Amino acid sequence: MHILLKHPLCFIFYIKYIVQNNKIKSIIDNIYFLCYISLIYIEVHIMKKIIVANWKGGCGKTTTASALASGLKSRGYRTLVIDLDPQGNLTTTTGAEEDSIEKTIKEFLQGEPLENIIIKSQMGDVIPCDLNLLDADRVFTQVGAIRMLKKALAKVEDNYDYCIMDAPPHPGILALNGLVACDYVLIPVHAAIFSIAGVIYLEKILDEVKEDENPDIKVIGILLTRYNSRTKFGKHAADYLANLSNALSTSLFDTTIRQGVAVEQTQADGTDVITGAPDSKVAQDYEKFIDEFIERINKEEAKNE
Repeated sequence: MHILLKHPLCFIFYIKYIVQNNKIKSIIDNIYFLCYISLIYIEVHIMKKIIVANWKGGCGKTTTASALASGLKSRGYRTLVIDLDPQGNLTTTTGAEEDSIEKTIKEFLQGEPLENIIIKSQMGDVIPCDLNLLDADRVFTQVGAIRMLKKALAKVEDNYDYCIMDAPPHPGILALNGLVACDYVLIPVHAAIFSIAGVIYLEKILDEVKEDENPDIKVIGILLTRYNSRTKFGKHAADYLANLSNALSTSLFDTTIRQGVAVEQTQADGTDVITGAPDSKVAQDYEKFIDEFIERINKEEAKNE
């Protein structure tokens, strides 16, 4: 009966079944049926957890995370957004004043209920982060500290379709929590040699996490951002990244995000580029990317069924 109470959809199917089949042989039939319907419900509603990561700043990581979350929410998906970067750039995108933020990812990892922490925004429900988390590596030193986020998310995953995490540009305890908890890694790369170097370093960390903590972690793709075909490196970036993506057992997204002033303008306004500059070429590129992203996620999920 607790299954019926937790999943109202199961109750509806159950009543319909009883009405249409008044010759149920035994209570065992009821139990089998409830288990079957519950499994269907749970499978459909498993939250997909994606971390946006690159161990190099300036690659469009936060811009990509905020645009992806905003685009998913506008398409009707229930979206949870987690800022794992103490710089708090994603948190700023919510428009919230820094002084108004009382609780952050720190409290969530320590067991505080989600409803006491989240900021409601155009991107969905946001768990903020701030400069107080700069010492996270010294605060979270207990055994199993890298699994805190995974355990915390397990309590709320029925409430969301997607969880988008913005990783810090370095592999500390917060970034490792994200990698251990996530299903997929999305890697944005600016068409510059230093940004690509960050991907190479990330690849090493991913191999370690996959071996020790999260064997199912998968790179969903590499997204070329801030693209300018007129620069010398930009002309060859796509070919170089295609080779790099092969090493990560993934592929480069067909969509590229062009360079544009809309990113800086919307950051100054405290919003994401899709919400703040929907007619810009950058927003249009991200809208196209999000459709491609959803299609790729659905294909991966179908493989796992």
